[in-house]
Order: sequence, then C-alpha cells, then structure tokens
Amino acid sequence: AARAGLAHRAAFVLSDGLDALPERPDVAAVCGMGGELIADIVARALRRFPGSPPVRFVLQPMTAVSELRRYLWESGFTIADERYAVAAGKPYVILTAVYGASSPSCPPLHMTACRGKDLPPHTRDAAGSGKDSRSPADQEKNPPPAACPPADRGTSLSPNARQPADRENAAAFSPSSAKRNSYSYTDLYLGKIRPPTPAYRAYVRRVCAAAEKRLHGLYATGGDPANELLLLRDAGEWL
Repeated sequence: AARAGLAHRAAFVLSDGLDALPERPDVAAVCGMGGELIADIVARALRRFPGSPPVRFVLQPMTAVSELRRYLWESGFTIADERYAVAAGKPYVILTAVYGASSPSCPPLHMTACRGKDLPPHTRDAAGSGKDSRSPADQEKNPPPAACPPADRGTSLSPNARQPADRENAAAFSPSSAKRNSYSYTDLYLGKIRPPTPAYRAYVRRVCAAAEKRLHGLYATGGDPANELLLLRDAGEWL
C-alpha cells in the first residue's frame, strides 16, 4: 500500500475472518481457502453484523464449492453472480453472495448426456442409450437404476447429506423471515448461473471428472448413482 501511495486510504487489521473488524464493511472478500472454512467465516460475520444493510460477500473457494453453495442457499443467501476463471490450467469460481436478496432466475437446461469421450463406457451408456456395457457379473452385483429421475430444480437434498459444520449455528441466528433458496443436486456442483464461456466449460469438465470418480465408487459399493448420472447429463449441455 505504501509503495502504491495508498497507505492513507487503507487500514490493516489482524483478524480471524471479520471478527476483529471495528465496523460493518460494505463488501467482504473471502478468497483462497476451502469452501467449508469460508462458510464458517460468513456465518460468524452474520452474527457479528446482523441487520441491514447486509454485507456483500465476494467468495473464492479453492475446494468444497458445493458445500459453500449449500450453506449459502440454506441460510437465506442469494448467489447474485458467479464468475469463472482459469489460472495455470485450473478453473476457479468467484461467487457474489448477498443475504436475503431475491434469487436470480436460472436459465433453462436440456437433459443431454456428456460427450462420450468425457465419460467411461458404462457411464456413457447408462446416461445416454440406457444400456450398460459392464460385464453381466458386475451388472448383477451393482445394477444401474431403471431410469434417471427428471431434473427437479425446486427440491433440496436429503437432510442426511453432508453439510458444513456451522449449519446448525447458521439456523440459530437466521431471522425468521429468512427464506431458504431451493436448489437441486446439479445446482450444487454447476451453480444456477451458467455462462457459456470457455472458463465455465473448463470448470464443468472438472466437475464431470469428480462426478465420474464418485460414480465408480457408487457402482463398486452398490450405492444409488441416480444423482451423479443426473449431474453428468446436466453437465453435458456445456461440453
């Protein structure tokens, strides 16, 4: 700041999140850490600075993006904007979240399968043609679902799904007027704002790669792969 001649316009505070800030900020940028840690920082900031006007958060999670989105939507936040960037070959997302704001409309999506080159054979078949190319023994041991359910953008995940550790505390300080924003499983991973940009497509490819790994694990353990197949179908619109 001194080298740039801006020292007189900046104040520096050593703080755990926003805990030590002397007054409410208009905008808080929380970047470069895991999504669950960011969720905890945001939750504590709401407790420290309740009421209006709400703090506008700019969030850049390095991991657990789906958990951060889940926390925000279930705690009454609106993700007003999502921007995507690629640095050193890796895609990143930057979220702008506002507490209590109206939810933006989600663009309509078509249910199409990911490109064949992006999916393993049995995944591609189950998501597209309805056939399963695994061996008969594997199919008998871990049968695929009869059909993927239609996309439902207005329902939440099971309450047994993994969530940030601070969710219970978040519910405690949320005003009674706070409205939880609905979301689908695919929204957690792809977001509700899906720009047709190269950076977003790179992000979706990374989401697909992780979904395929989870899908292999579900097939191996006999779990229900319906959510992952639905995610892969939804992601295919952007590849």
